[in-house]
Amino acid sequence: MTTLPELAFYQGLNQDLIPVAIQHWKSLEVLMLGTMSKESLILTLENNIVYLFALSRQEIWLKGEKSGVHLKVKEIRVNCNNSNLLILVDYESNICHTGSRSCFYRRLVKRDEQWVWDEIEE
Repeated sequence: MTTLPELAFYQGLNQDLIPVAIQHWKSLEVLMLGTMSKESLILTLENNIVYLFALSRQEIWLKGEKSGVHLKVKEIRVNCNNSNLLILVDYESNICHTGSRSCFYRRLVKRDEQWVWDEIEE
């Protein structure tokens, strides 16, 4: 059985949850943000690939379950309050369900006095 060190999970939607930032281990590019439950963290540790907790579906999911693009764990870090995780990963293809390399593929820009989302060229 996998035991976890002390972490400050928060109670949300009847689950103990912790925010997670996922970053490429070499470039340090932020790929996505997510949420983990204790169970998804344990699955991640045991299998060395990222499992998250889907807030919208209220279930654990293997990142890349449908696309086959799994995130291979290189290192897991915790912040100073034990309340957020940073997971450094390696991957073989674009990880966003939109087909982009990162989930952060748009930036906020001002056009004609309006703020709009502009896609970043990859």
